[in-house]
Amino acid sequence: MLIGPAGGIGVTSLMARTMEILTAPGRHAPEVLLPAGWRDMKHLQEGFEAFEPKFGVLGLRFSRAPTGWRINPSPSGSK
Repeated sequence: MLIGPAGGIGVTSLMARTMEILTAPGRHAPEVLLPAGWRDMKHLQEGFEAFEPKFGVLGLRFSRAPTGWRINPSPSGSK
């Protein structure tokens, strides 16, 4: 189960392992997330695109930047 500021949802073990990596402070290179069980970068990208709406329901936002990826609280009022 993944719990955010606005509630909780069930997630796959793959996403749970990935979120465990992303909870460490700072941004994370996408390659660091592959050992969680992703086949390749395309699989990782597709997984996060599929889960983004669920993150929003929880009050979380997935942030991608050239310096790395991380999970942030959603700006207040947007889900």
